[in-house]
Amino acid sequence: MLRRSITRLENAPSNGLNTVAKRSDQQMQDGESRDRGAAMILAMACHTAMGIALGLGFSFALICIDTSALTVLIAHNSEPKATTIIVVSFFTLTFGVGATLTGFVFTMMEER
Repeated sequence: MLRRSITRLENAPSNGLNTVAKRSDQQMQDGESRDRGAAMILAMACHTAMGIALGLGFSFALICIDTSALTVLIAHNSEPKATTIIVVSFFTLTFGVGATLTGFVFTMMEER
């Protein structure tokens, strides 16, 4: 019934009601694009969080397992705490950015 009344409004001579119907259609399209944008931002935030978690896990595993003698190099440094923070931050940022970009590509391919 609502669709019939909108169709009648669209076919009616140009008056104030016709412009109101067109505005509501445009607002619905704007709302859909806002919803898509919000979903995209949420997806990117999720991918970023997953990348950061993976980067933290990888960097801590690299430091704790110590097959590359990284712990020895950090311990013999003049500022071991700062070096540890730099190593962890590097891997966390790298994994976070990589996961975000990969998630962006996957999301764009999914929308096609």
